[in-house]
Amino acid sequence: MTEIKAEQNLPQIYTQAFDSFMPLDAGLNSNMEYIAIDMTGLNLNAQDKATILDYFKKYKVTVMEASFDDLKQKSLFDEKHMILNGILLSIKKVDIKSDTKVQIEGSKYRSGNGAIGVVTTIIYMDNSWQIDKADITWIS
Repeated sequence: MTEIKAEQNLPQIYTQAFDSFMPLDAGLNSNMEYIAIDMTGLNLNAQDKATILDYFKKYKVTVMEASFDDLKQKSLFDEKHMILNGILLSIKKVDIKSDTKVQIEGSKYRSGNGAIGVVTTIIYMDNSWQIDKADITWIS
């Protein structure tokens, strides 16, 4: 049996974490035109990033790697209404609890008055990385 190490499976873990944000405060998803994923600071190679972005195509909207500043530069932030026309997912903290359990803190952002903070626990079970729980920690 091969040994499982969370550090070697971070792309799969990040994918599960980002996906766990999607059903929370589903109103933020309404009429979204895109999903932007901020991978800043997530030590991923180009292939890992492409795999994560590809996974989110299941939501049938444009998917891109972008930070909030990138979105503003691309004119994807509505300055007049102070809102994104899509959602921005980001991870702020990764806490590897064990080889088979990782806790991730992140956020799902639509506007200053439409955002949530999330803590997600991802575990290795039945030969795959799965969401154990995802809780909203703050709402704006």
